[in-house]
Formats: sequence, structure tokens, C-alpha cells
Amino acid sequence: MTLKILVTGFEPFGPDNINPSWEIATALAREYDAGPDITVVAALMPVRWEAFGPAAEAAISRHNPDAIVMLGQAGGRAAITPERIGINVCNGKDNDGVERQEVPVVPGGPAGYFSTLPLRAMVDAMRKHGVPADISNSAGTYLCNYAAYWVPHYLASRGMDIPAGFIHVPFLPAQVAGADPPRSAPSMPLSLMITGVRAAIETLASTMRGQC
Repeated sequence: MTLKILVTGFEPFGPDNINPSWEIATALAREYDAGPDITVVAALMPVRWEAFGPAAEAAISRHNPDAIVMLGQAGGRAAITPERIGINVCNGKDNDGVERQEVPVVPGGPAGYFSTLPLRAMVDAMRKHGVPADISNSAGTYLCNYAAYWVPHYLASRGMDIPAGFIHVPFLPAQVAGADPPRSAPSMPLSLMITGVRAAIETLASTMRGQC
């Protein structure tokens, strides 16, 4: 059985003209295009509060995936970090200049949604491939956290019992050295990030087959 995994990445935001999450998603979609065991489809998500939900809903409806892995950039982190939970809080200014302060993702919704990805197994697999990785217990309150909450809420509200969760990735080296002034922050080569997320996706697929 071929498993179809939807991998989302975000558009660039802030001063950057690139977002490693989207670079990883598109690379893996090319690598696993109609594969015999895993097919990866990529969807670009907007860094805009009002536009995220419609874009995510459209991608889920279009692809009808067996699992969803969401990716996003976490500048300042040195490792790939699967997130344990998304919380019902929004803060920050998006790419349209719209700012939210202490606003719920879903008014009246649960306080949080735990990831249903096999986090520890994914981290162990990434480390075995030489990729720094660890579980994170906070996705912040910006749009990455929005995604980590909104997508599980959407799935739950429609009775869609499929694994879903969020993974943060570091800056690319060019985002650090190429910034003006240069950033004082960790980075990770794109090839290593792809290796890590590939290992995570293959671990997810193996776990899902073991549960069938």
C-alpha cells in the first residue's frame, strides 16, 4: 500500500526571501513523486493569519492524505524539532502586516492539540542519520503554532483520524551569513535538513504500516 503524505512548508517571511521549510517540502515531493511505498505531496502555506486556514483546507481536500507533516522555520534553533503540542493562542504580525495579540486560533476551542506523529521514534531516526534533533515542547504562538493547532482541530472536527503534526527546522546558512547585518544564530545545510525530514517521514510510514 502506498501512503500519501502531505508535507507543508511556509512562504518566506520577515526579511528573508527563502524559507527552508518549503525547500525541504518541494525536495521531498520530487524525491517521492508517486513512489511505490510513499508518495509525498507538497503544499505552500501563507504566512497570513486569515489565509492559512483556507489554504490548509484546500490542500487537505485536494490530496486526501494518509498523514500530514507540517514544516516551519525556527530561527535560533540548532536542531530539527518536532513539536509536541500546538496551543490555542496567536501572537505576532503576519506578511500582510496584520497583528494578533493573545487571540485564540479557534474561539472556544480546546486549549491545545498534541501531535499524533511518532515524535520519539522520528527523533531517534534523525539522530541515527547524523542529524541534530529533539522534541520541542513549545511551538511559540506565531503561525507555526497556528498550523500545529489549526490542522488537528480541522481534522478532529471532520472525524478524520490521520496522523498530523508540526516539525520546526533551523535557518539555512545563507540566511545567517547573508543577512545584513549577519545573524548570530545556528544554521543547518539544506541537504542535512532533507536527510532529517526524510528519516522522520519514513519512520512515520513504518509506524503507520505497523498499526494497519
